[in-house]
Order: sequence, then structure tokens, then C-alpha cells
Amino acid sequence: MLSMQRCEPIRQLQAAAQPGAEVYNRHARLYGRKHDRFLRIAGGATQSAVEGMVSAILEPGLKILDAGCGTGRLGGSLQAMEPGIELTLLDAAPNMLSRIVNPMARTIEGSVTELPFGDGTFDAVICTWVLETLAEPRAGLAELMRVLKPGGTLCMAICIEAEQPIDLITRIFMRRVKTRWQGHQLPLADLEASLRSAGGTQMRVRRDRVTAAIFARKRNRVDRSGNGGEVCRASRLPASPQAISRQSPAAAQS
Repeated sequence: MLSMQRCEPIRQLQAAAQPGAEVYNRHARLYGRKHDRFLRIAGGATQSAVEGMVSAILEPGLKILDAGCGTGRLGGSLQAMEPGIELTLLDAAPNMLSRIVNPMARTIEGSVTELPFGDGTFDAVICTWVLETLAEPRAGLAELMRVLKPGGTLCMAICIEAEQPIDLITRIFMRRVKTRWQGHQLPLADLEASLRSAGGTQMRVRRDRVTAAIFARKRNRVDRSGNGGEVCRASRLPASPQAISRQSPAAAQS
């Protein structure tokens, strides 16, 4: 399970800060430029891995949720690749949603920890740079798995605790992520354990210095009718994140 004891200083920081949605509301106008800077310094390879994974499973009619979508750039790039997907963009900050220009997507204001969807609604769920901003990452992870169909694919990008010493620029920047964006670096092993407990299987992890991409399937329900179990169109995963050949927008920026 996710250990929040190691993040106690960040808990105190969050208690003194405005609620997360208010922070992102205030920064919505310049969010795109600041996020691009984050990708160049720390998260570009991880973002590229997530985009490549999702692009590999795209097909018409696929129901995809981008939970904590920000200004909707990731969803827009996926819809440009495959206009036939059914895309839902959700964010807790209305100012972020107001900057989305995508008439083909459904936009909803809502919290990742209380998703306004029924169980098993989506073939694939994307969640990039969100769990580490939540006071209760476990609750967010459980909700992401709940709305995912059995056999469906979860793709996440997160900030994680570094295993090796990192350079000064990265340390300074990650401190800025903590203070400005209410983000904290999660223990990767604890996150993987929580994901398994929530029903994740066939997990793959691409780890970088202070970020990681995690891909998992949701365990299928037992089919008592003898038909062999429910199989979702999003259940197939490429052999490995590194084997994905498509170049994503984040790869070009980083």
C-alpha cells in the first residue's frame, strides 16, 4: 500500500495550500508552457511512453477516459490519430477545462477520487501527473480501476522517489513541483503493490530518474457461463514500452 508517512512534510504543505483545483485554476492560463518545461526537464520520456502505449491500442469505438486531463492536449493528440474513439476528458479545475478546444470529446468537471461514472465504463483509462497531487493516492487509484472494464488498460505517468542521486537542476525543479503544484514523489514499490491489490495484472513499468510510466490490465471477472471470460478491446499490451515505434509530441519536445 502507498506509504504516506514518508510524505508527511508534503502533507503539511498541502494543508497550508489552497485545494488542488484552486491551484490549477490559478495557473490554467500558463499551464501549457509550464507543463512543457516539466517535460523537458524531468518527464518527457515517461510522457512519451504513455502516449505510445495508448496510441498502440487505438481503434474506432474505444472508450477512453483521460482523468485529470488538464487542458486536454494528450486527448487531442490521440483523437487526431484515431477520430473514432469515444473520448471523455475529466478535470477538477474548471479553468483548465475551459481551455480545451476539442468538440469531439466529452468534458466533465469532477474529482479523480470520486469519478462520476459507473463501474466498468471505459476500455482504457489514462492518468498522467495526477496521483502524486492527491492527498489520498490510493483512493484515486481505486477509482481509476473501478471505472475500467475487466481486461481494460490503465496507463499512468507519475512522479516517484529517486533511487539514485539526481542533479541539482532536477532537484530544484522537483522542489518547485512540490511547492507550486502540490505534487509529491510516490514510492514506486508501494504504488505497484496498491495497483495489484486494486485488481491490476500484467503490469509493466518504465522507470526514469524521478518519473515512471505504469501500464496494467484490469483483471477479468470470472465467467461462470463457460464462455471463456470477458475480453476487452483494450486488453492487448505491446511487448514492452520501449518497443513502441510511434514518436509522440512529448518526445519531440523533450
